[in-house]
Amino acid sequence: MEGILADMLPPEKLAQVPKTPSEIEQAKLRLRSRNTASVKCPVCLDSGYVHPIGENGKTDYSRVENCKCVASKREAERQERYLKLCELPEDTEDRTLESFQTKGYVILEQVKQAAMDMLSGKIKMLSLLADVDTGKTHIAIALCRKWLEMGKTAKYVFVPLLLQELRSAYKYRDGEESYDYKFEFYLNVGFLALDDLFREYHKAENDWGMEKIETIIDYRYIHGLPTLITSNKTLDEMNELSAMIRSRLIRAKNSQVIVIASPEYVTIRKKNG
Repeated sequence: MEGILADMLPPEKLAQVPKTPSEIEQAKLRLRSRNTASVKCPVCLDSGYVHPIGENGKTDYSRVENCKCVASKREAERQERYLKLCELPEDTEDRTLESFQTKGYVILEQVKQAAMDMLSGKIKMLSLLADVDTGKTHIAIALCRKWLEMGKTAKYVFVPLLLQELRSAYKYRDGEESYDYKFEFYLNVGFLALDDLFREYHKAENDWGMEKIETIIDYRYIHGLPTLITSNKTLDEMNELSAMIRSRLIRAKNSQVIVIASPEYVTIRKKNG
């Protein structure tokens, strides 16, 4: 039995596992007398492991399994890690699909429906083109939150800061701060929201940055990875900056481009309370 347990538990935990009938009975007595008021898990009494029930319906003391509370803790840690990686802007907890206001504006209804279609997989690449304060960033953040709720990785990024981040990463040779790690992450993250593409961009001044953005969008287009892009540029203006990106946005399978023509979204939210 000890050989089996050694494969499943670290040494410090292995030493705590009762192995003989006498040790098991003593452990039971200790547990009965233990003050359980501060115990978080009533199943394993915070030990982190349990002896499973065998096929005969009796406790199998020759085996040890992780308690469900361990799985719950690991899930909570994973969700916290995914949220940290997503890097959503501060004070945006209210930016959800449910709170996205559309009353009276058909185009905003279309935007919200397109966001729902992304969640269902019907749309793989969604582009929202509009001036400032039209709800683009709200949708980007809301979709990231939905992806995280589904237990999937998501990344929100303000495009000018993305390029700064990649440039800064060159000074690290390896690890999570390195250029290779970060670029690979942007290529393959479960859902990517590229906010404010082409903001204050001048092609002649930033060919390096355009190459990186084109590579990310092209890679995700080829592999069908869910991607949201927001921009204050028109399709014609995009064509002058990068014909390849414009082509991917309008020709990608299961893609949709929405041009938002409505009053400022901040005003709409105030109007609808």
